[in-house]
Amino acid sequence: FAGAAIGLFIFYADNAQLVMNAGPPSTDHAHLDALAITYYSQGTVLLPDSGLDTYAPGTTFNFFHGTSAHNTVVVDGSDQGPGPVKAGLVTSGPGWEYSSASASLYPGVTQKRSVVLLGRNLVLVVDSLSSSTVHEYQQLLHLFPDAGITVDGSTALVRTARDQLAMQIVQVAAPALTVQTYYGTTDAIQGLYSD
Repeated sequence: FAGAAIGLFIFYADNAQLVMNAGPPSTDHAHLDALAITYYSQGTVLLPDSGLDTYAPGTTFNFFHGTSAHNTVVVDGSDQGPGPVKAGLVTSGPGWEYSSASASLYPGVTQKRSVVLLGRNLVLVVDSLSSSTVHEYQQLLHLFPDAGITVDGSTALVRTARDQLAMQIVQVAAPALTVQTYYGTTDAIQGLYSD
């Protein structure tokens, strides 16, 4: 594994971990997932990465490698392109962690993302996108396999397979906000997960 980075992650039920990808792509195999987050708490990866399904070219590879398979923002339904990704402030204090970054991976659009982990069970994600032209922005959050979800307006309740409340997601902001859910659709691939 010359030149490869190998990471070991040890998870404990009483801990939480929030990770944001704020670095440039390291290889041609890197996914188009700048500013994507993953979140672990309560002994479960609540907001997982969608994973890797295949290296064979085709629709499935394009989805898992592409931006919409990750917990980040998609602009105009397209994958991220080349451009700068800059890590911002990373700091912490008693009971909280903060990280920020910015990216210009869509023509004419700058995205800034800040994430705060307060204790083990409260995460705040702030996405600020700016452009001189109109665009469609999709903030995507991928849930753990077998998650049950009910949506009421801009709030989603996420339950485990045993019907225990795992998360409450509240969207605050855009005046033209809509919430959509996908469960493994294959006609326009979305909502798939691969171990």
